[in-house]
Amino acid sequence: MIQTLKPSYGKMPQQQRGSSLVFSLVILTAITIGAVVAMQRSTLQLRMIGNMQHQQTIFNDTMGNLNTLLDGLRNGNTANAILGGMINAENTSLANGNPAGTAQLDPYSFNLLPQPPQNAGTQATTNNIRVLQLPGNAPQSLKQHAGSSAGTLVPYYFASNVLGIDVNNQSRSRQEAGFFYMAPAPQ
Repeated sequence: MIQTLKPSYGKMPQQQRGSSLVFSLVILTAITIGAVVAMQRSTLQLRMIGNMQHQQTIFNDTMGNLNTLLDGLRNGNTANAILGGMINAENTSLANGNPAGTAQLDPYSFNLLPQPPQNAGTQATTNNIRVLQLPGNAPQSLKQHAGSSAGTLVPYYFASNVLGIDVNNQSRSRQEAGFFYMAPAPQ
């Protein structure tokens, strides 16, 4: 005789089917939560990268502004006009009783230097030069060394401060470079 086996669906306990369903739902929920967290992290990373790119753009613009100024000051006539104007402004400021280093000028306002290139993500870059230190009257002055070439050139110390701001006004870059210029001693 051949026996046929009948499926025994009715003999499985009902609790086992329910527990496997709950276990499957827990695993599916864990996978979903993991995917959501991963998506949020990648979105945050994309935002961070975008912000870093904006900051780097502004940094490059402010650095380019400084480089354009320093390259332009290699021309003696340009340097004499811009830095001479700065020295005159500083002397006027000191004569009015202001402390040293308060007079500031935009070096590009003289129209002797080309405007530095600026990226589309930058709202504005401003450059201000100020005198850090003027030479004293003695012992470098020409009056002290009349008829001699000793002491006729002295260093004038300057600082160029550049501020760059992005179009959203959220990122800023401020850079300052100090330099000196050898020029005739004060009379």
